[in-house]
Amino acid sequence: MLAAHRSARRVRRSSADPARNRPTAALTPLLLLASLALILGACGGGGGGGGAAATPAQSTVALSSTIPPGVICTAGGYAIDYGIDVNGNGVLDQGEVDGTATICNGTTGTPGLPGQTGLPGQPGQTGLPGQDGVPGQDGLPGTDGYNALVKLTTVGSNQSCFYGGTQVDAGLDDG
Repeated sequence: MLAAHRSARRVRRSSADPARNRPTAALTPLLLLASLALILGACGGGGGGGGAAATPAQSTVALSSTIPPGVICTAGGYAIDYGIDVNGNGVLDQGEVDGTATICNGTTGTPGLPGQTGLPGQPGQTGLPGQDGVPGQDGLPGTDGYNALVKLTTVGSNQSCFYGGTQVDAGLDDG
């Protein structure tokens, strides 16, 4: 029926060994609930299934199978076969199946409204300096400048130079 999609998970419970009556860490919450229901029914000595009642040396075993999306479960899900491990091989054989529980995944809901914009974050650290770029081309030659003119004049004693001296006049030869 679902053999192509089976992934075996074995859940063992024994009424003769109370230390083993704890769920294993690999169970999902849905499988844990289904297993608990199976254990309670199996430990009661029957539960109405077609299999044999458990004896103290026998265990309840379960096998989960993936159900692809389709007619049975719109969004896919799991089929959990359960029963008493009559032959004690630790595997739920076809003749030991007392029943099957179907657990369907929920369909995807409508998207929620966008949330509020959060507060701005802290500024990041300053990055490292980048590499120097490639040198550019030389510019065109500039126009020639003007020549400098300097005129030296000897001056006698006056208010600017009490003992006399040389006056220096400088400027550009602008034509």
